[in-house]
Amino acid sequence: MEIKQYKELLTYWHQFTYFTNRVIGKKSTILAKTTFDLDEHLKLYHCIDNFFYVLADSVNHTIVKVGGGIESLTGYQPSDFEGKGYYSTLKTHSIWELLKITKGGVKYFEYLFSRPAEDRKYIKVNYTFELKRKDGRRFQCMNQSIPVLFNDDMEPIYFLNIITDISLIKTDKNVLHYIIDSSDIQNIKRIDINVAINLPINDDELISKAEKRVLRLIADGLSSKQIASELFLSQHTINTHRRNMLEKLNCTSSSEMIKKGILNGWL
Repeated sequence: MEIKQYKELLTYWHQFTYFTNRVIGKKSTILAKTTFDLDEHLKLYHCIDNFFYVLADSVNHTIVKVGGGIESLTGYQPSDFEGKGYYSTLKTHSIWELLKITKGGVKYFEYLFSRPAEDRKYIKVNYTFELKRKDGRRFQCMNQSIPVLFNDDMEPIYFLNIITDISLIKTDKNVLHYIIDSSDIQNIKRIDINVAINLPINDDELISKAEKRVLRLIADGLSSKQIASELFLSQHTINTHRRNMLEKLNCTSSSEMIKKGILNGWL
């Protein structure tokens, strides 16, 4: 299953980079970066709840700056992401979520480049997702991805992502993904994006919370005896959890279980 999903993700990633690489090598792209003032944009974009922001360079697929309540919301420091590639988001997303986000990104760019150049700065994309904290806990978020820097051809260079904690108002895992086009202030459009993919069985139903705790300790390199001591359980119970997970996940080894745990965002 994971091989199929990786191939699907790579397909959408190649399409995504086709759009983002259009600006590479243009003089106005380089000049725009040297004159960009993030603070001015942060004064314009505010949230009504606890949030953090991520300034992303869509040309080089890197994270330029992170700020706001990143530490209090996620447990991570800005330095865990700044200067790193988009791959660093694997800390907070599962492979399934990245697939949906990338698919939605392709559809956003298709719409963006279908619009007149003068309208593009008024077109953003919003989506909900489940963010994984550093301690493993998860909560529901809304990301507003706003293009804030363009070259002379009005091709986006930087996106300001405002990530807001919406766990108090959204408790289900249904994904919302849509474009907001406010180029005509009298006729603001919402364009829903279909990011449906063939997901595996819901992870909450696949293995139990107790089994996930055991899997995390297996991934940390602990033996069944050490895990039993850590969780105040018998070694027989731990071995039972191991056998059950091997069967449920259709794996033949602990390394395969760990790989599936990473893919599903359990670790």
